[in-house]
Amino acid sequence: MRQALPILFLLLGGCASAPRPPVVEYALPLPAPITTAPAASAPVLALAPIEAPRPLTGRKLLYRQGRRLAAYAWHRWADSPPALLTHLLVERLAAGGRWKAVLPPHSNGRGDLRLEGTLLDFSLHLGPQPAAVVRARFVLLDQTHRVLGERSFQIQTPVAAPGPAAAAEALGRSASELGERVARWLAGRSLPRSR
Repeated sequence: MRQALPILFLLLGGCASAPRPPVVEYALPLPAPITTAPAASAPVLALAPIEAPRPLTGRKLLYRQGRRLAAYAWHRWADSPPALLTHLLVERLAAGGRWKAVLPPHSNGRGDLRLEGTLLDFSLHLGPQPAAVVRARFVLLDQTHRVLGERSFQIQTPVAAPGPAAAAEALGRSASELGERVARWLAGRSLPRSR
């Protein structure tokens, strides 16, 4: 028995020191710049930090199977999905020529309008037809906090071969499409002019 103990410790030590695979990080693709110049009277839009339920506030790359929510090991986002989506929206809306300026969250500037968002899903849905799903709700407010509009969006991008890299790429495409739809929704609204 005494001879078996050193061998057991060596085996356990070998398991503990096995190399871990490198962590792979993903980011969302940013929109191409648009050179449309805003009108002098265009309003200033301020973005609030995007809210999300707890599972979406971390950096894990998530997938759903039925009601079960899980994360890919060794794969994560460069930042939390709400933070990445906020950055994508600032870039997309600022490039569209609709706004004099688009202020990111925690800016010291004051907007004529405020866009608040809640991210409700940002995961790969596994099943017979796997899809990357991004679901969010946005509310547009004026300076008196009066609601000018509210809209929910759900974008699904099919994934042919589920896996972490394909999931991240498809979620990036879903997020980009969400940015386009939010921009079109806001562009279709009659908005007050800048003061």
